[in-house]
Amino acid sequence: MDKLGIDIKLLLSQIVNFLILFFLLSKLLYKPLLKLLEDRKKAIVDMQHNVALAKDDLAKMEEERKKIIAGAKKTADEMVKTGAQEAKDLQKEILEKARETGAKLVRETQEANERLKDKISADIEKRTGSMVVNLTKKMLSEIDEETQHKILSGMIKKLN
Repeated sequence: MDKLGIDIKLLLSQIVNFLILFFLLSKLLYKPLLKLLEDRKKAIVDMQHNVALAKDDLAKMEEERKKIIAGAKKTADEMVKTGAQEAKDLQKEILEKARETGAKLVRETQEANERLKDKISADIEKRTGSMVVNLTKKMLSEIDEETQHKILSGMIKKLN
């Protein structure tokens, strides 16, 4: 091999050096690097799995949120409906009480008017009677006794 310009000792030393370097690199660098890459690959797969789980959880939470909102809206609608019905009932009750109070006031006013009318009538009768008696006395005082007896007798007969 000398003819080819190859030194066997040098070639063997380079082969031995290459094998030592290959062994050292594989033990110290290649295997740890492969382990690191495998660990990263596992971490990425785990993250992808966790992302998928998180998406599922998010979808479930979104569905639950929609259900809660729908339930709250339904409850709110029922409360509004109930409130409106209670307001109508209260309005009817207030109107009925107002009508009853109005009717009562009308009755009381009519009764008061009747009492006042009776009182005024009694007062008028009393005054009229008193005026008639006074007028009769005055008229009779101006008429002679014989005419007075005739008038009083005629009146008594009419009254009986």
